[in-house]
Amino acid sequence: DMIEDTAMHPVTSLSVLSSSDKKILIEAGIVLCRDVRNEALLRNLGFDRGKIGAIIEESNVVCPAQTGRRDWFPG
Repeated sequence: DMIEDTAMHPVTSLSVLSSSDKKILIEAGIVLCRDVRNEALLRNLGFDRGKIGAIIEESNVVCPAQTGRRDWFPG
């Protein structure tokens, strides 16, 4: 499916996030799990060190970094 093909998993797919955590991220414009790998951003949004580690760890499992892969958008 498109999510698997493009590796664009939504933050809502991360089980470590509570409903309120997801709301914070979405309201901040963070909608893809690959975008939560920014520790400073998560800290600025109020997440504690332990939660940040768990978020980044799960996002790396759910949405591993793509290397050598061409973006799926033409152009």
